[in-house]
Amino acid sequence: MRWSSAAAEDGKGGLKAVVVAMPTADLARRLPTVTATADAVVLDTPPGHVDTVRAAITAAQVVVVPMAPTLLDLDRVSATLDLARDANRPAVVLLNRTRARTRSLAGVREALDAAELPVLSVDVPQREAVATAWGLLVADELRQLYQPIIDELQGALANLNDRPNKEQP
Repeated sequence: MRWSSAAAEDGKGGLKAVVVAMPTADLARRLPTVTATADAVVLDTPPGHVDTVRAAITAAQVVVVPMAPTLLDLDRVSATLDLARDANRPAVVLLNRTRARTRSLAGVREALDAAELPVLSVDVPQREAVATAWGLLVADELRQLYQPIIDELQGALANLNDRPNKEQP
């Protein structure tokens, strides 16, 4: 994964995370050897590779589905949420590349709400800093942008872990 190599070499102390490419259908079997000492693991899958997406969902505690506020993404998000539901994993949509007060954002939010799909209350706005960050360590501006999202996800995970039987919904 070239982006992680570039970020590790950008001269600012390197990545604070281990990045491993594992786009396989037996991800759930292989993952424990990689994650034995990790506090958290992020599984990033390519869209449209159903076996890899299904494997990642099976291995996940919670599924975050990023999507831009476009009709194309809206059309495709249900398939991933259906896979999460089939695997009995909680899932939530994270809107990204958003522009405030646009018809596209309002329309997608309305459609997600009408379909009763779970959406994080915080989204990732369109930023040039995000578009040009490939291969770089995360700058303070981007950390601040993502902190409310991390906080909301951590809160949701804490609630999930506080359930008496700890079964997924």
